[in-house]
Amino acid sequence: MKKRPIQPPESYEHVRQYLSAKEFEKLDAEMKRGLPPVPRFELDPDFLNPAEAAAFFNQLRQLPNFKFESGSCTDEACHLTVQYGPRQAYNDCVPEIYRVVSSGEMPPFLAHQQARLEEKHDCTLNSCQINLHIDGGSHVFEHKDSNPGHIFQISVGATRLFTLSYGMPIFHTFAHVPLTSGSLLTFFPKEQHRMYHSMKRSKEPCGMKFSVIYRYIPEILTRTFIKNAKTAAEAKQIRKERDAEYEAAQIAGRERRQAAGK
Repeated sequence: MKKRPIQPPESYEHVRQYLSAKEFEKLDAEMKRGLPPVPRFELDPDFLNPAEAAAFFNQLRQLPNFKFESGSCTDEACHLTVQYGPRQAYNDCVPEIYRVVSSGEMPPFLAHQQARLEEKHDCTLNSCQINLHIDGGSHVFEHKDSNPGHIFQISVGATRLFTLSYGMPIFHTFAHVPLTSGSLLTFFPKEQHRMYHSMKRSKEPCGMKFSVIYRYIPEILTRTFIKNAKTAAEAKQIRKERDAEYEAAQIAGRERRQAAGK
């Protein structure tokens, strides 16, 4: 069995602020036995200032078409969702009543934030999912996302903790990220495939929270997942189509932004 490389302490010291002393001690011990590098993420607590966050919150409250949604085959649907742009496929076992479909083109105030993110990170996005967590009883089951490229989450409303863990077969927690109102959490290309994320029920009563999630979702992922492939050849073809569309969209978007900036 190939031994995992030992990561230098400075490569994971930054997550100390997101863990309890006991949790960091456990992570430190595991790192010294050999763990992969901590998946990269970035938290900007001041992406929106308080006035911008309040205005954004009020605009989100006025959106139509929210419905109870879940991507889990067994977990209860405890948040409401509305989707703009492509919607990634659901597992076959998810009840139809808990699936959302695209509401079409996103409103200008959401498109404005998308353009900010594209400009800042030199990427192209096509999907916006808004999750409405009514109170502290709402939660997100542990999972990872399958889309390529960046994932951005803008939070407004009540503060909730977002837990990040290594993917299989490790599952060690490496951060509890406070999603404060106006914050932006960024997952980077290829890094999101290495981590799971979740949001547990709040231990203290809290109010309403919106999570506004921007991604690029290739057309193939609106129909199926790589994990649904029945053969290695089929999985390879899904991955090829996914990556080819994503890369073409990034090139086209970059050229479009450059032309607009001239």
